[in-house]
Amino acid sequence: MPSPTTSPTFALGQLVDVASRTWAGINRPGGVGRIIEVHSTSDNITHVDVKYILGGCDKQVEVCFVKSQVESESGGRGKRRRRNVVEPVVSCTPPKKRATGKNKGEVTTPPRPASPESDSSADSPP
Repeated sequence: MPSPTTSPTFALGQLVDVASRTWAGINRPGGVGRIIEVHSTSDNITHVDVKYILGGCDKQVEVCFVKSQVESESGGRGKRRRRNVVEPVVSCTPPKKRATGKNKGEVTTPPRPASPESDSSADSPP
């Protein structure tokens, strides 16, 4: 396990970010949490106990995996930005014909003009 090169200062209740520790035989996902206990030798801090914000805790976490979490100055959640994504609409079918009658269900067609020759020519021989 790596050893810390400098002695960081951690306090009880401090918000920290714990790095993921996943390798053969270890499955600790880490995350954001608060320090609940500090373990140290005579001159430096070696391990901390962390209680995670989303639940769970880790004990004896080496300080090389722990870093201080910087909170935003507003103290709350950041503003969520909306992305305006406009996708083109592609229509594969032609538009439907609209009804034009008094009732929307009827489709009206203009009447055909009657020709005078068609009536008289059918009855008389040439």
